[in-house]
Amino acid sequence: MGGTVTRRSLHYLALFVSVLLPLVFVRLIADRTSSVEPIETLTCPDARGPIASSIVASFRNNLVSIREDGNDSIELTALPEYISAHNPAWSPDNETLAFTLIAVDPQRQQVREQLICGIMRRTGHGQTLARGPKITDFLDDAAWDPDSQGLLITLRRPNSPSMIARANLATGQLEPLIEHAATPALPAGGQRLAYIQFTGATDPLAQTMLTITQGDGREAKPIVAPPARFSDIAAPRWSPDGRELAFIGSSASSQEQAEIWAVNADGQGLHQLTDKALTAPRVAWSPDGRRLAYTSDSKLFMLDLADAKAHQITEQTGYNGGIAWATR
Repeated sequence: MGGTVTRRSLHYLALFVSVLLPLVFVRLIADRTSSVEPIETLTCPDARGPIASSIVASFRNNLVSIREDGNDSIELTALPEYISAHNPAWSPDNETLAFTLIAVDPQRQQVREQLICGIMRRTGHGQTLARGPKITDFLDDAAWDPDSQGLLITLRRPNSPSMIARANLATGQLEPLIEHAATPALPAGGQRLAYIQFTGATDPLAQTMLTITQGDGREAKPIVAPPARFSDIAAPRWSPDGRELAFIGSSASSQEQAEIWAVNADGQGLHQLTDKALTAPRVAWSPDGRRLAYTSDSKLFMLDLADAKAHQITEQTGYNGGIAWATR
């Protein structure tokens, strides 16, 4: 399915990766059996053991850890096909891996529940980090507060625009922060928040802006906005030194293709990092800021920023839905 993109918006691609892709697995199950019961309450899984490698990516409907040379790929979770794990994110202390867990009702073939889970790196123990007060509250795109005590997340509710909210890990409370927004990203120090702001009046996915604010959502400033160069923007990620943002952009002249771009935190120095016509890519910085690991078209690549050369690091296919690289 990863060969051709048929929708214009990268956010529709993101929805494909995080919501519609699991339905493919569910449809295959439904064709084989009609006896699978819908889940009642989604439970965060344990990993098979400690997480040894620093790179973790979504692989089919599970999470895998893998070395930066592409070796020692280990499937961390063993989820049934109607449950999938996406968008991993390491805590600042590298001790906990947050990720989105999505459950699909196998009978109705629609998303039933979506929450943020965590796995302890040293033990593999799974835990619930954040979930909405209602089962119809869908949480995604976890970004850690610098003290590892809270998360910024994308919150989607029925008949409401998506918003960025803060999840207090101690109390479980969700605090709405920014409306018409998604995919928060915080640098190591946490002083500035980068996110995608939706500007369409009738369709919030029609136009998107890469925006920076203070950590509490004040003093918003767009730093990359269409329509001058991009038809859509998605998935910002801060460099380790907090000076740059990598993000996914589709050009105004080719709305069905995406590339990885970077820009300075002040909006200057916008430049293109790939020229590959990528499909639903996601990206993670290396700890030293010299390389980017990224997924595209279900494959995993490594990009050397010094010479702009990328190579596929493993022959495995099935990578989709996010990637994270621990700083140690």
